[in-house]
Amino acid sequence: MSYKAYSHLIINCEFIKNNLILEVYNNSINFNEYFGPVFSPGRFCVIALNNKNNPLALYLLDNQNVPFQVYGNIDIFNEDYTLIDETVTIKKFYDYAKQICIFCFANLAIVGIEN
Repeated sequence: MSYKAYSHLIINCEFIKNNLILEVYNNSINFNEYFGPVFSPGRFCVIALNNKNNPLALYLLDNQNVPFQVYGNIDIFNEDYTLIDETVTIKKFYDYAKQICIFCFANLAIVGIEN
C-alpha cells in the first residue's frame, strides 16, 4: 500500500499550545503534539498523510531547498510514498491573481496621469 505526500506552500500557521494548525491551499491541517520550530507563512513544505488524511510527517525546506523533518516519526523518503506537487495547482492561481493586480495597477496609473 502506498501513501501520499504533498508539496505545499504554507499560507497561514497558528501555534496553539502543543498544536500546529497549518493552512495550505484548499486545506487546513491540525498537527497534534507538535514540538518543532516556530516558523512563518510563505515557506514550502512537504506533508505526508495517512488513508484517513491525518498527518504523519511534516518537512520544511531550508534555504538550499533541502527538506528537514519537523514532525512525525516516519521518514517518508525511505518509505513507499508517492509525492504529489500541489504547488503546480496554486501556481496557476497566483499567476492569474498577479496578472489581475498588474492590470489594475496599470489602469490606476493611467487614471492618475490623466488627472
